[in-house]
Amino acid sequence: MHPLTAAASDFGWADIRGPATAPAPLTLLTLGLLLWADARVPASLLVVPVLWALAWGAIAWELGIGEDLVLPVAAVTCVLVQWASRVPSR
Repeated sequence: MHPLTAAASDFGWADIRGPATAPAPLTLLTLGLLLWADARVPASLLVVPVLWALAWGAIAWELGIGEDLVLPVAAVTCVLVQWASRVPSR
């Protein structure tokens, strides 16, 4: 589980999955770091984490893994923010 959802659920802190132990938290960390970058991030760096987040989001939906449903939301947010930073202001 992710730390915030673990704190809000019946699971204990021992069930927390960290970025080094599971692919979903690592994907969230990667998307967060790409959003945190000062410069524009090349679109090629977004391909793998965004595709993984969308694919795992579909799997999480089918399996009922609620804490991983934030992955597609994070992926879409990351793409929209990166796209908005590329649009020239008028």
